[in-house]
Amino acid sequence: GARRALVAALDDVTGQDEAAVLAAVAELEQCQRSTFAAGEFIDLVVSGAWELKFSTRRRRPFEELWLEEPDIEIRAITQRVDLRGGRGTLVNAIRWARPDRGDSGVFEAHCGIEATDERARFALSLDRHFLKPDGRLRRPADGDGDPVADLVNAISTTAPFELFDPSGTLVDLVYADPELRILKYPLESKRGAGAAHVWVRCAAPADADADAPAAPR
Repeated sequence: GARRALVAALDDVTGQDEAAVLAAVAELEQCQRSTFAAGEFIDLVVSGAWELKFSTRRRRPFEELWLEEPDIEIRAITQRVDLRGGRGTLVNAIRWARPDRGDSGVFEAHCGIEATDERARFALSLDRHFLKPDGRLRRPADGDGDPVADLVNAISTTAPFELFDPSGTLVDLVYADPELRILKYPLESKRGAGAAHVWVRCAAPADADADAPAAPR
């Protein structure tokens, strides 16, 4: 069915077929649109550790934005959710690397999350950011600028902004099962309006328990 088609498209090693992913997303959304009920079911399917596998929030070419492409790679984006009684906490963890400078680490956005109605819409509020480099941040070759501000700016222009800074974000849970969920951002959302994300359940990221120094931003 549609779920099998979506998983196959996500796992396609030759490159994701966006049309196939979106077709499966639309079919799954219609299948589950009227089956959600508030309460323990929502808490159960939303909570846990998740990895972002697909997003429609692909940036336009940087040439169109009159920006230089940042020297950064987003290696993975994971999410940890603890939801009880429709309210709880959410942490977006963006794993980044800058191969040319030889540094890497994790950028985290810690948020509050609360269900707003019985149709599984959630409101997010940003608590704070944490920057957790794996080691010392390296300055650019020209030696100019603040390395922390430079890094944070690069992450903000490369990762989906609604995950970098979820302030004022609304998100709809349009499909969920024990291993996969689909989120859409309604037009009323301050961040990410019109976007869709597909998440797959994963093991808790090692970063969640790491005791590395964390600098709040």
